[in-house]
Amino acid sequence: MFVLGIDPGLSRCGYAAIATGEGHRLSMVALGVLTTPVSSAVPSRLAELRTDLAALIAELHPEVVVVEERARAGRGRCGRL
Repeated sequence: MFVLGIDPGLSRCGYAAIATGEGHRLSMVALGVLTTPVSSAVPSRLAELRTDLAALIAELHPEVVVVEERARAGRGRCGRL
């Protein structure tokens, strides 16, 4: 199986692609971070991320794409480490 995992973020969006081989051994195929300029408008940044993610998926051809769900703490705010 070939999986692309995405850790979403507006300024930094991480990704990793992992493949299983013989004996279910895992191997890293790709790893990186997509970035958008903080100075740009949010709609432009979202459009840039969409374009970059579409290109990444077209290049890697994953069987499955998974997206991390943001953890929420307290009163609906995102938790931070």
